[in-house]
Order: sequence, then structure tokens, then C-alpha cells
Amino acid sequence: MYTKQMVFPGAILVFHANSLKVAKNTAIALKFILEDLRQRGYRIVTVSELLNQNS
Repeated sequence: MYTKQMVFPGAILVFHANSLKVAKNTAIALKFILEDLRQRGYRIVTVSELLNQNS
């Protein structure tokens, strides 16, 4: 999976959902992507949390 190969510490993943079909597929894939990243020791945060880490 391309996303798994491109992730590194500090990476920001952006997914676009420009149609209902893409949005549904993204939601399905995201479940597996996030599960894999957590298993690999990554911490998932929102953009707001990321921006507040340095405050």
C-alpha cells in the first residue's frame, strides 16, 4: 500500500474525498491504515493537536 510506504515520523496524511464513492473507499481504507500505523508505534493526532504540541 502506497500510504504505508510513504509514512515517516512527523508526516501529515491528507486524503481527498471529491465524490461519495471516493469518500466511502477512503473511510474503509483509513480504518486499516490507522490500525497499521498504531501497531507500528505511531501516534495519531488531529491537526489541532499537532499545532498545539509546540505551545
